[in-house]
Amino acid sequence: EGEKKDVKKVKRTSSLPAYTTEETAKFLEGNKSTAEIIDACENIIGKIFTTAETNIIIGMLDHLSLSGEYILLLFAHAAKMEKKSVRYVEKMALGFVDRDITSYKELESELAGIELAENTLKFIRKLFGIGRRSFTEKERGIVASWCVSWGFGNDIIEKAYEITANSTGGASLSYANAILESWNASGLKTEDEVRAQMNAEAEAKGEPAAGK
Repeated sequence: EGEKKDVKKVKRTSSLPAYTTEETAKFLEGNKSTAEIIDACENIIGKIFTTAETNIIIGMLDHLSLSGEYILLLFAHAAKMEKKSVRYVEKMALGFVDRDITSYKELESELAGIELAENTLKFIRKLFGIGRRSFTEKERGIVASWCVSWGFGNDIIEKAYEITANSTGGASLSYANAILESWNASGLKTEDEVRAQMNAEAEAKGEPAAGK
């Protein structure tokens, strides 16, 4: 399951091939588990697939050589993200194969990071008072760095926000990013470590400690 499969290289701009009725029937006849995989995917997103949507599943199995477990994980992720579209799953599959993310374990790790970033964005939206507007790609990248690349939890992010608000009188992602980037470079990962460094810096400047 965790081993990499011999997956065919497909360009990101490519789409899966179209299958004739005869080709579809032949594939289903020769791959008895495919019907079960299709049924499971339908159950995950709660709809019966059209012929075109069924052919997308076959294309992922046949053209991309992805495992059934891999495809089911893609559908589970799509459902969790409220993206219940087979075309959305197709786009994800092509993109991941293009990046050589082809084993179940690699996909599991990648999707965990995506889901963590999405949950953190919800927290950021409320904390920074961003409102209903969409996040820019740059902002998404910044937040992904905070929670995925650097491993900061919401408590540390909130601490950076407090310092940002106190220092600037506003809610600036770029200012908070500079703070978190500095903490990451210093190897600070917990609130206690951050507080200890802040107190040390305050003491060095002859200022009151930040608290305990």
